[in-house]
Amino acid sequence: MFSCQSSESNTHTKEVASTEEQETLKPNSSKPKYIFTEVYSQEFPEAGIRLNNLQEGQKLPTGKFFFNFSTHHYELGKNTVDAPEKVSINAPEGQHIHLILDNSPYRPQSEITLDEGGHVLLAFLCRSYFISLKNKEAFVLRTFTAGNAKAPNFDPKGAHLFYHQPKADNRLAPGDQLLLDFYLINTTLAPNGNKVRATINGEKHLIEKWTAYSIAGLENGDISIKLELIDKDGLLIEGPFNVVERTVTLKTIE
Repeated sequence: MFSCQSSESNTHTKEVASTEEQETLKPNSSKPKYIFTEVYSQEFPEAGIRLNNLQEGQKLPTGKFFFNFSTHHYELGKNTVDAPEKVSINAPEGQHIHLILDNSPYRPQSEITLDEGGHVLLAFLCRSYFISLKNKEAFVLRTFTAGNAKAPNFDPKGAHLFYHQPKADNRLAPGDQLLLDFYLINTTLAPNGNKVRATINGEKHLIEKWTAYSIAGLENGDISIKLELIDKDGLLIEGPFNVVERTVTLKTIE
Protein backbone atom coordinates (compact mmCIF):
# COMPACT_ATOMS: atom_id res chain seq x y z
CA MET A 1 0.00 0.00 0.00
CA PHE A 2 1.18 3.52 -0.70
CA SER A 3 -0.08 7.06 -0.33
CA CYS A 4 -0.64 9.44 -3.25
CA GLN A 5 -1.80 13.02 -3.57
CA SER A 6 -4.53 14.57 -5.69
CA SER A 7 -4.33 18.04 -7.21
CA GLU A 8 -6.52 19.46 -4.45
CA SER A 9 -5.84 17.30 -1.41
CA ASN A 10 -4.00 14.14 -0.50
CA THR A 11 -5.71 10.74 -0.31
CA HIS A 12 -4.59 7.30 0.72
CA THR A 13 -4.21 4.46 -1.73
CA LYS A 14 -3.40 0.78 -1.67
CA GLU A 15 -0.96 -1.30 -3.70
CA VAL A 16 -1.34 -5.03 -4.20
CA ALA A 17 1.86 -6.86 -5.19
CA SER A 18 3.27 -10.27 -4.44
CA THR A 19 6.54 -10.72 -2.62
CA GLU A 20 8.12 -12.02 -5.83
CA GLU A 21 7.13 -8.82 -7.65
CA GLN A 22 8.72 -6.44 -5.15
CA GLU A 23 12.23 -5.18 -5.75
CA THR A 24 14.00 -3.61 -2.78
CA LEU A 25 16.04 -0.45 -3.18
CA LYS A 26 19.78 -0.81 -2.53
CA PRO A 27 20.66 0.89 0.79
CA ASN A 28 24.11 2.00 1.89
CA SER A 29 23.54 0.56 5.34
CA SER A 30 23.24 -3.08 6.40
CA LYS A 31 20.28 -2.21 8.64
CA PRO A 32 18.26 0.57 6.98
CA LYS A 33 15.38 2.06 8.91
CA TYR A 34 13.41 2.79 5.75
CA ILE A 35 12.57 0.12 3.19
CA PHE A 36 11.81 0.96 -0.44
CA THR A 37 9.85 -1.35 -2.72
CA GLU A 38 9.18 -0.92 -6.41
CA VAL A 39 5.62 -0.03 -7.40
CA TYR A 40 4.56 -1.91 -10.52
CA SER A 41 2.18 -0.09 -12.83
CA GLN A 42 0.30 -0.53 -16.08
CA GLU A 43 2.62 0.36 -18.97
CA PHE A 44 1.64 2.54 -21.91
CA PRO A 45 4.59 2.25 -24.33
CA GLU A 46 2.85 4.11 -27.16
CA ALA A 47 1.36 6.92 -25.06
CA GLY A 48 2.47 10.41 -25.97
CA ILE A 49 1.91 14.08 -25.24
CA ARG A 50 2.31 17.22 -27.36
CA LEU A 51 2.49 20.87 -26.28
CA ASN A 52 0.67 22.86 -28.93
CA ASN A 53 1.18 26.50 -28.01
CA LEU A 54 4.79 26.84 -26.85
CA GLN A 55 7.97 26.38 -28.85
CA GLU A 56 11.47 25.91 -27.44
CA GLY A 57 12.96 29.31 -26.52
CA GLN A 58 9.73 31.22 -27.11
CA LYS A 59 9.12 34.58 -25.44
CA LEU A 60 5.80 34.98 -23.60
CA PRO A 61 4.23 37.92 -21.82
CA THR A 62 4.00 37.82 -18.05
CA GLY A 63 0.66 37.01 -16.50
CA LYS A 64 -1.83 34.24 -17.01
CA PHE A 65 -1.11 31.53 -19.58
CA PHE A 66 -2.75 28.19 -20.32
CA PHE A 67 -0.51 25.45 -21.74
CA ASN A 68 -2.46 23.55 -24.37
CA PHE A 69 -1.70 19.84 -24.77
CA SER A 70 -2.87 16.96 -26.91
CA THR A 71 -2.25 13.27 -26.31
CA HIS A 72 -2.19 10.07 -28.34
CA HIS A 73 -2.75 6.46 -27.23
CA TYR A 74 -3.68 7.76 -23.77
CA GLU A 75 -7.15 8.82 -22.68
CA LEU A 76 -7.34 11.59 -20.11
CA GLY A 77 -10.18 11.63 -17.59
CA LYS A 78 -10.53 7.87 -17.04
CA ASN A 79 -9.18 5.56 -14.36
CA THR A 80 -6.02 3.67 -15.27
CA VAL A 81 -6.89 0.06 -16.12
CA ASP A 82 -5.00 -1.47 -13.19
CA ALA A 83 -6.28 1.08 -10.67
CA PRO A 84 -8.65 -1.37 -8.91
CA GLU A 85 -5.62 -3.53 -8.08
CA LYS A 86 -3.49 -0.58 -6.97
CA VAL A 87 -5.65 1.94 -5.18
CA SER A 88 -8.86 2.55 -3.31
CA ILE A 89 -9.13 6.20 -4.39
CA ASN A 90 -8.10 7.75 -7.70
CA ALA A 91 -7.66 11.33 -8.78
CA PRO A 92 -11.09 12.89 -9.41
CA GLU A 93 -9.83 13.91 -12.86
CA GLY A 94 -8.69 10.35 -13.70
CA GLN A 95 -5.64 10.07 -15.93
CA HIS A 96 -4.19 13.54 -16.21
CA ILE A 97 -1.23 15.80 -17.00
CA HIS A 98 1.16 17.18 -14.40
CA LEU A 99 3.19 20.36 -14.89
CA ILE A 100 6.46 21.14 -13.13
CA LEU A 101 7.63 24.72 -13.64
CA ASP A 102 11.24 25.41 -12.58
CA ASN A 103 11.18 22.25 -10.43
CA SER A 104 8.55 23.73 -8.12
CA PRO A 105 5.88 21.37 -6.71
CA TYR A 106 3.82 19.83 -9.48
CA ARG A 107 0.44 21.15 -10.45
CA PRO A 108 -2.33 19.79 -12.68
CA GLN A 109 -2.81 21.18 -16.16
CA SER A 110 -4.29 24.60 -15.48
CA GLU A 111 -3.90 28.31 -16.09
CA ILE A 112 -0.58 29.50 -14.68
CA THR A 113 0.56 33.02 -13.80
CA LEU A 114 4.02 33.55 -15.27
CA ASP A 115 6.47 35.82 -13.48
CA GLU A 116 9.15 37.64 -15.44
CA GLY A 117 12.18 35.40 -15.88
CA GLY A 118 13.63 32.43 -17.69
CA HIS A 119 11.61 29.27 -17.13
CA VAL A 120 11.86 25.50 -17.56
CA LEU A 121 8.64 23.55 -18.05
CA LEU A 122 8.32 19.78 -17.72
CA ALA A 123 4.91 18.26 -18.47
CA PHE A 124 4.14 14.54 -18.41
CA LEU A 125 1.30 12.07 -18.44
CA CYS A 126 0.12 10.66 -15.10
CA ARG A 127 -1.84 7.58 -14.21
CA SER A 128 -5.05 8.10 -12.28
CA TYR A 129 -3.19 7.05 -9.12
CA PHE A 130 -0.57 9.81 -9.55
CA ILE A 131 2.44 7.85 -10.85
CA SER A 132 4.09 9.39 -13.92
CA LEU A 133 4.48 7.62 -17.25
CA LYS A 134 8.17 7.28 -18.07
CA ASN A 135 8.33 6.27 -21.73
CA LYS A 136 10.09 8.56 -24.21
CA GLU A 137 6.94 10.12 -25.69
CA ALA A 138 5.15 10.69 -22.38
CA PHE A 139 6.72 14.07 -21.58
CA VAL A 140 7.57 17.43 -23.08
CA LEU A 141 10.35 19.76 -21.95
CA ARG A 142 10.53 23.45 -22.87
CA THR A 143 12.68 26.40 -21.89
CA PHE A 144 11.16 29.85 -22.46
CA THR A 145 11.12 33.39 -21.14
CA ALA A 146 8.41 35.62 -19.74
CA GLY A 147 8.70 39.37 -20.02
CA ASN A 148 12.07 40.93 -20.83
CA ALA A 149 14.16 38.21 -19.21
CA LYS A 150 17.17 36.22 -20.34
CA ALA A 151 16.93 32.56 -21.21
CA PRO A 152 17.29 30.19 -18.23
CA ASN A 153 20.63 28.56 -17.49
CA PHE A 154 19.51 25.11 -18.56
CA ASP A 155 20.97 22.66 -21.07
CA PRO A 156 18.10 20.74 -22.73
CA LYS A 157 20.61 18.07 -23.82
CA GLY A 158 22.03 17.56 -20.32
CA ALA A 159 21.06 14.94 -17.73
CA HIS A 160 18.39 16.26 -15.38
CA LEU A 161 16.36 15.19 -12.34
CA PHE A 162 12.92 16.60 -11.47
CA TYR A 163 11.16 15.89 -8.16
CA HIS A 164 7.56 14.67 -8.46
CA GLN A 165 6.20 12.87 -5.36
CA PRO A 166 5.50 13.13 -2.46
CA LYS A 167 3.98 16.58 -2.22
CA ALA A 168 3.15 18.64 0.89
CA ASP A 169 0.82 17.04 3.44
CA ASN A 170 0.06 13.31 3.27
CA ARG A 171 -2.83 11.62 5.04
CA LEU A 172 -2.23 7.89 5.36
CA ALA A 173 -4.49 5.08 6.45
CA PRO A 174 -2.85 2.67 8.93
CA GLY A 175 -0.37 0.52 7.04
CA ASP A 176 -0.14 2.84 4.03
CA GLN A 177 3.27 3.80 2.66
CA LEU A 178 4.52 7.01 1.11
CA LEU A 179 5.02 7.18 -2.66
CA LEU A 180 8.34 8.40 -4.10
CA ASP A 181 8.39 9.37 -7.76
CA PHE A 182 10.71 11.54 -9.85
CA TYR A 183 11.40 12.33 -13.50
CA LEU A 184 14.65 11.87 -15.41
CA ILE A 185 15.68 13.60 -18.63
CA ASN A 186 18.48 12.38 -20.93
CA THR A 187 19.74 9.68 -18.56
CA THR A 188 19.11 6.16 -17.35
CA LEU A 189 19.99 4.52 -14.03
CA ALA A 190 22.08 1.37 -13.57
CA PRO A 191 24.24 -0.35 -10.92
CA ASN A 192 27.35 0.58 -12.92
CA GLY A 193 26.03 3.93 -14.18
CA ASN A 194 24.17 7.00 -13.00
CA LYS A 195 22.03 6.74 -9.87
CA VAL A 196 19.68 8.78 -7.73
CA ARG A 197 20.78 9.19 -4.13
CA ALA A 198 17.70 9.46 -1.91
CA THR A 199 18.28 10.76 1.61
CA ILE A 200 15.29 10.23 3.89
CA ASN A 201 15.64 11.85 7.31
CA GLY A 202 19.41 11.59 6.93
CA GLU A 203 19.45 7.94 5.80
CA LYS A 204 20.95 7.48 2.33
CA HIS A 205 19.77 5.00 -0.30
CA LEU A 206 20.94 4.48 -3.87
CA ILE A 207 18.30 4.12 -6.57
CA GLU A 208 19.52 2.10 -9.53
CA LYS A 209 16.27 1.75 -11.48
CA TRP A 210 13.92 4.49 -12.67
CA THR A 211 10.49 3.62 -11.36
CA ALA A 212 8.19 4.66 -8.51
CA TYR A 213 8.80 3.38 -4.99
CA SER A 214 6.82 3.06 -1.78
CA ILE A 215 8.66 3.79 1.47
CA ALA A 216 7.99 1.78 4.63
CA GLY A 217 9.15 2.63 8.15
CA LEU A 218 8.17 6.30 8.25
CA GLU A 219 6.50 7.81 11.29
CA ASN A 220 4.03 10.67 11.59
CA GLY A 221 5.43 14.17 11.42
CA ASP A 222 7.78 16.05 9.11
CA ILE A 223 9.87 13.96 6.71
CA SER A 224 12.99 15.33 5.06
CA ILE A 225 13.57 14.10 1.49
CA LYS A 226 16.65 14.90 -0.60
CA LEU A 227 17.22 13.59 -4.12
CA GLU A 228 20.51 13.89 -6.03
CA LEU A 229 21.45 12.75 -9.52
CA ILE A 230 24.95 11.26 -9.30
CA ASP A 231 27.36 9.49 -11.64
CA LYS A 232 28.87 6.02 -11.26
CA ASP A 233 31.54 7.44 -8.92
CA GLY A 234 29.01 9.08 -6.62
CA LEU A 235 29.72 12.59 -7.89
CA LEU A 236 26.90 15.06 -8.46
CA ILE A 237 25.94 15.56 -12.11
CA GLU A 238 25.78 19.26 -12.92
CA GLY A 239 22.31 20.67 -13.46
CA PRO A 240 20.09 23.31 -11.86
CA PHE A 241 17.59 20.80 -10.44
CA ASN A 242 19.82 17.78 -9.82
CA VAL A 243 19.78 18.39 -6.07
CA VAL A 244 16.35 18.94 -4.57
CA GLU A 245 15.21 18.94 -0.94
CA ARG A 246 11.63 18.88 0.29
CA THR A 247 9.96 18.52 3.65
CA VAL A 248 6.63 16.67 3.67
CA THR A 249 4.27 15.92 6.53
CA LEU A 250 2.74 12.54 7.31
CA LYS A 251 -0.36 11.97 9.40
CA THR A 252 -2.08 8.64 10.00
CA ILE A 253 -5.86 8.74 9.85
CA GLU A 254 -7.66 6.15 11.93
